[in-house]
Amino acid sequence: NLSHDMYLHCLKKLCKQLEVPQNSLREEFFAQPGDSKTLIAMKYVQAMERLKAQMSQLIAGWKIILVLDDVWNQEDIEFFNFSEKNTTYFRLLVTTRQCDFQERPSAKCINVDFLSRGEAHHLFRAEAGMDKNDNEMEINQIDFIVEKCKYLPISIRYISQGKS
Repeated sequence: NLSHDMYLHCLKKLCKQLEVPQNSLREEFFAQPGDSKTLIAMKYVQAMERLKAQMSQLIAGWKIILVLDDVWNQEDIEFFNFSEKNTTYFRLLVTTRQCDFQERPSAKCINVDFLSRGEAHHLFRAEAGMDKNDNEMEINQIDFIVEKCKYLPISIRYISQGKS
C-alpha cells in the first residue's frame, strides 16, 4: 500500500509538474514516544488525508486529468481523488492489471487486452524508428523484448525509445 513518504513524494512531483510551489504542502505528522504502532499508522493516514485536502485546495478551479498508471491497490486511488470537495474540473484515469477492482458509480471500467505479438512488434518498430525488416535475428530480438515487457504498451514504448 501507499506509504506516507511515497504519497508526499508523488504530491511534490505533481506540484512541480503543475508549477505550484512544493512548499505549499504543509507536512504535519507528529509521533509521540510511547505511541503504539496502530496509533502511528492512524496518524500517518490522517496526515495523508490533510495533504489530500491541501492538494484539493491548491488545484481548485483548474482543469486537470490525472493518470495513475498500473495501480495495484484500490485503496490508494482515493488519496488521489482531489475532486471531492472543490469545483475543479478533475478527472482521474486509472490503469491496472488487477481485474478485481470495484467499479464506482461515477466510474467507467474499460477492459483493454494486452497487445498481440503483431501489435507489439509494430509498436516497438514505430517507437524505435525502425523500418519493417523480416530479418529473423531482428524478429527474435524484438520477440524477446516484447515478451519481457509482457506485451504492455507503456513498457514497450519506454524500452523501444532507449530509456531502459
